[in-house]
Amino acid sequence: MDFVNFSAVPPEYADRLIYYHTPTLPLMRTSVEENTTLGQWVGEKVGRSIGPAVILIPMRGFSDYDQVGRQFWDPAADRAFIDALYKALEGRVPVVEVDLHINDPRFASLAVGHLLNLLQRAKHCAHYEETKGAEL
Repeated sequence: MDFVNFSAVPPEYADRLIYYHTPTLPLMRTSVEENTTLGQWVGEKVGRSIGPAVILIPMRGFSDYDQVGRQFWDPAADRAFIDALYKALEGRVPVVEVDLHINDPRFASLAVGHLLNLLQRAKHCAHYEETKGAEL
């Protein structure tokens, strides 16, 4: 949510914050406006889910470059994504704000725990649908 990959930076973005991940891979930091659009888009998509869902938000940054002291650390842009996400979801999907960075192993463990829980809930829902109406 914090950058766009380019093979070459288009001229209209030449004045933006660009970081070269490699000599041939420029990354451009997304703006508050772009993150507002991204948050709305993600929220609308996830909000339409028909199975169990949850969104985990790593509050200390979305990528290696998006953390305190790094090139793309921009709390206002990150917050724009989060606020637009909440607005688009309209409470249809739970959101868990986690005071960790996305690359923190504890965030990964938490994400795995949530995934396993969602899979178990989905399995239970599928079993219920298969047996609904069956005689006990």
